[in-house]
Amino acid sequence: MASDNQQSEGITIVALGRLGSEIFGIDTQKKHISRIEVDDRRSFDKVPMFATAHTAVAVIHHGYDLARPELVFANNITTGVAAVPKRKIRSLLDHNIASNSTQLLGQRGPSISYATLEGNFPSIALVKVGNKVSLERNPRTKKLSATFPFGAAMQSFPIVDTRATSTYPNDLDSKLSYRDLCQCLGYKPTYLLLALARVHHGYCKKVVVSLIPEP
Repeated sequence: MASDNQQSEGITIVALGRLGSEIFGIDTQKKHISRIEVDDRRSFDKVPMFATAHTAVAVIHHGYDLARPELVFANNITTGVAAVPKRKIRSLLDHNIASNSTQLLGQRGPSISYATLEGNFPSIALVKVGNKVSLERNPRTKKLSATFPFGAAMQSFPIVDTRATSTYPNDLDSKLSYRDLCQCLGYKPTYLLLALARVHHGYCKKVVVSLIPEP
């Protein structure tokens, strides 16, 4: 599918997480969550949670990836921008919380066939879980998933947040309560940032990009 390019004057975000060469954050002007593909990954390798970051030029390729319709591209991203107050960050987060009446990331199931996508629903969702989230390790694959209630069902998606996966020792129980989870992570996860990953073998997985604390 052909794409139309549109160049913007840049984006300032409050960083929420990363996935491969992408950084996720709340656009401080438009107040929605952006996902930015960055050419120079070294420029955001160590961007901490809630840090303010800026890209001078951002290019939007309309129709470039139907799984990630919000995607924009930047050569690099810089930090050191004036910090956003915690109260405003909380307001921005709450502004983006997904409604319990919506279908998370467009369709049911742990992944979506790319062939069915039309780029007509967001590839990002922010869920407020409070103390109702638990982590569980698959005994076969050893991969971590976050389990939480949403709508009328329990949801469970794999975690790609390296802060969580690197601090969750293999010898811990396969499932952790919220209290034990907080002790393991060193903070209380309050929000989950979910996203569709890029297409792989024809499907896009739903993943947990970040376990986000209260600012």
